[in-house]
Amino acid sequence: MAASPHFRKTGPNLSKLSVWWLRLGVAIERIKPGHPQQNGRHERMHLTLKKEATRPPSANTLQQQDRFDVFVQEFNTERPHEAARHDVSSRALCPLTAPL
Repeated sequence: MAASPHFRKTGPNLSKLSVWWLRLGVAIERIKPGHPQQNGRHERMHLTLKKEATRPPSANTLQQQDRFDVFVQEFNTERPHEAARHDVSSRALCPLTAPL
């Protein structure tokens, strides 16, 4: 199976996606392997995603994708986020314009 072009290694522990983020000014933070508690916000988002979009699973992949799309829309446009000063992330963040 071919790897996604977003995750090809370009240097010491950096994927093309990581390099793109760095060029956009996004700081990359790493956690110790096997210590998910160091990345609690990310783990919490995955828990919410699982509860709201995968339990119970949809009958087929198209229905499942619809549930993911609804979750992403709500997560980005309706739910306030602490990191966005309790605003929704779609208003707090600017669109990325740099090419990958």
